[in-house]
Amino acid sequence: MYPIQLVFGEGNLAIRLGEIMEWFTRRGIEPRNIQYGMGADHIRLRLDLAEAEDARAFSEAFAGSVIDLPAPVRPAGRHRRRTRRDLDLAAD
Repeated sequence: MYPIQLVFGEGNLAIRLGEIMEWFTRRGIEPRNIQYGMGADHIRLRLDLAEAEDARAFSEAFAGSVIDLPAPVRPAGRHRRRTRRDLDLAAD
């Protein structure tokens, strides 16, 4: 899971939440573990998404932050093909 956090300042929370839910519906994404906290001048929304790509797109669309998003995995370099001689030397 990829946790995301949004902080809303002033404004109409109901409209903003409607926009968020519409975004999920259009993409067929189901957020998990939705939590919120209310401060004196803000509301903090936290939710989890199953896919890293969805988490990035959501955070870009709503100016949120992805918490603990791992760095992309890069493919390993090309390895030399092992020969019969290599296998014989390894057995010694």
